[in-house]
Amino acid sequence: MNNTANVLEIFSSIQGEGIYVGERQIFIRFAGCNLNCVYCDTKNNKKPFNLSASQILAQVKKLNKEKIHK
Repeated sequence: MNNTANVLEIFSSIQGEGIYVGERQIFIRFAGCNLNCVYCDTKNNKKPFNLSASQILAQVKKLNKEKIHK
């Protein structure tokens, strides 16, 4: 059983839609989406990182060190 995920990037940015629009969020972009939405801003030319849940959480905690995210 593989307990990892293919992650393209983890980053902090301002939410652009939904109920949290305008608020700082942490985004996790996973590789492998096949929807090809015309509005998608994820580039498929990046090589994904194979990360465990604990590695993802560690990066999220590092980004949220100052507790500025919703």
